[in-house]
Amino acid sequence: MAVSNVDGTISIWNTNTWAWEAELIFGENIYEVEFSRDGTRLAVISQDQRLRVWDTHTWEAKTGLSNIGSWPRGLALFPDASRTAAASLQGIEIRDLRTASRLFGLGILTTSVAITKTGNQLMYGDLAGLVTIIDLETHEQVLLPDFAQPVWSVDWSPDARFILVGHTSGTEIRNLGVDPAAPVFVINTHGNSQLNDARFSSDGNLAVTLGEDSIIRI
Repeated sequence: MAVSNVDGTISIWNTNTWAWEAELIFGENIYEVEFSRDGTRLAVISQDQRLRVWDTHTWEAKTGLSNIGSWPRGLALFPDASRTAAASLQGIEIRDLRTASRLFGLGILTTSVAITKTGNQLMYGDLAGLVTIIDLETHEQVLLPDFAQPVWSVDWSPDARFILVGHTSGTEIRNLGVDPAAPVFVINTHGNSQLNDARFSSDGNLAVTLGEDSIIRI
């Protein structure tokens, strides 16, 4: 597990033993951290609109991008870690990490983004309380019912059957195959503190939330 700190560092924890493993010094206000699906890369975006990707075996910085977008709050890596999707006030931007070229852009006032394990679907949330799912092959879009409050985090379960949506009031898990409009589980573990982030574990058996209260709950 990777946790960003207010001093511009990132703490890495082993979730099997909960032992501290490493600390990365970034030096900037960090907005988001994201592991690749295979766990070999860790991507980080910061307030200065930079993105860096680290090798999790050596903890060396491998590549970087600049001008990600104003207030780049959301980040996702494609399964092969060759492309990244970043969510900012300018919308979702997909870029090639090898060439830095811009491949695709959409949306506005976006706050979060997630990509399926197969890399064929993308989901993003925005400040208007909307969650949109896009088929990256056909560009067909599905708009989920309005959450009526800013959406701060979205994530897919490993099999893409369930989605996790974190908004101002808490976190919802929804079953796309049954009724995307009805939550099957609602998590509200941070009281009056705003939710900052919510994710599934890599096996889909756990949900992790982080609030403005600086508490991580599993």
